[in-house]
Amino acid sequence: MPNPAMENIVDAEVIEDDEAEDYDLASISGLEPASVNLNESSNTPGREHVVRAIRELHYGAAAPLPMVKKQSKLLEVAFSGGVSDLATLEGDKVEDLGRDVADALGVLSDLLSAMATQPAPTFQAALTHSDTVGSIKKTMTNLQVISRGRS
Repeated sequence: MPNPAMENIVDAEVIEDDEAEDYDLASISGLEPASVNLNESSNTPGREHVVRAIRELHYGAAAPLPMVKKQSKLLEVAFSGGVSDLATLEGDKVEDLGRDVADALGVLSDLLSAMATQPAPTFQAALTHSDTVGSIKKTMTNLQVISRGRS
């Protein structure tokens, strides 16, 4: 049997230990069940996963972070510029957008916090760069304005 860690697993199905009859379904299809530990501490991504995640988020044609920045700027200009027909937008879509933006902001701030705890000079340089510091300060100011109006 090949080493499961060396394979590129494309699809997987979780089979609970107490469902022994399901093992037959996997083996009939020609698949060998692989044991995995689903404890959070054992699932820390390896270096290759980190490199791939950075590449997928930030670089290339389908990179979502640069695209999110562009689309967000477009919406910011439209919302702050007094476009007259914005009141006709579907309320649930606007609410969903607000929730998703706030959730993404929370996740991204968690990422910055995790980066800040890394002692490597590259992380420290990234977080002390003037553009980064300026963006963080701008975000903090914007969040203070938003939260004052909602408290």
